[in-house]
Formats: sequence, structure tokens, C-alpha cells
Amino acid sequence: TPAGALSTFIPPSASGDRRFDQIAAPVRDQAKAGAADLVVMEDVFIGQNASASKPLCLLHGAVRLQLMRAKHPYTYVSPMSLKKYATGKHMAKKDDMRMALYKRTGADIGDNNQVDAQWLWYMAHDGCGSPKLVMPEANRAALAKVQWPKPLAAAAVPEAAGPAGRATIREPAPRAAARAGE
Repeated sequence: TPAGALSTFIPPSASGDRRFDQIAAPVRDQAKAGAADLVVMEDVFIGQNASASKPLCLLHGAVRLQLMRAKHPYTYVSPMSLKKYATGKHMAKKDDMRMALYKRTGADIGDNNQVDAQWLWYMAHDGCGSPKLVMPEANRAALAKVQWPKPLAAAAVPEAAGPAGRATIREPAPRAAARAGE
């Protein structure tokens, strides 16, 4: 949302291929409305159970097609690069991602999709030349693994999508008052 809060999109209860359109169409509509200069998505991880990844692969294709048709810039970040940027470890667990976010920003977010989306937002700003956090160089090495669209204005406000394109972010919520003086 423009106010800086995280929100999770819950699509209507359609099934099959209709569900992909119900998720991809709002992303396209927000892109056309100028909600973001760049859409950053977490890429699909194909692990030992490749059949479980198939719906996510199809969803990513639907979202990317909508963004391509809208002529809107987008990129994607591998889960390992996202984890490396957030924690310094490419095999970090979800709890590690959440704790790293809390330690760096004071944000205590319980939804793992929103945690990923918040990290994608920070990574996108850093990758586009306007970092919002000071990150160790070892973590920032993950930025080189992403194909950032060129050129993007330094003042770009990327939109981020977590797994399945479900979480979106604008500016993060202000830090807690106790951390404001940092």
C-alpha cells in the first residue's frame, strides 16, 4: 500500500488456470496504474519434489506475461540470493530471514511471505542504487546474481512480490520509536 504497510493478496477461490489469472491480473493492473517502477519477484525453487513446484512455475509465467504485455519492468531473485542478501547465508531458514529483518529494521512480521517481500523490497532498492539499509558486502554480493533492468531511476520505488506474487510492499512502516534515533 502507498502508506508503507505490507498486505497479502488472497485470490478468490477459483481453481485451475482461472486462479492464475486472478492472481496475475491485479499485478498487471497495479503496474499499469504506476504503483511501482519495478516488480521484483522471488523465483521458483525446483527442489526434490518438482511436481509441487509446477503450479508456482505456471503462476510465474502468468504474472510475467501480464507484466510483459503491460510493458512494465520486472525481475526475479532466486530464493538462495534472497536468503544470502538477508542473512549472509544462502541456505537460511524462514526463521533466520525473519530474525534478520527484525534485527536490521525492528519490523516484527509473522507472515513469511511478507518477510520475503520486505527483503525483496530492500534488495531491489539496493540493486537499483538507492539502498535503504546498510548491508555487509558479503550479503550485497547476492545483488550481482540478479538481472536488474537498466536504466532505472535512482529514485525508483520497486514493488516486491513474495512467493506466488502474494505479498506487495511500498515504503516500509516507520521503525519503532525506540529505534528512531539510530
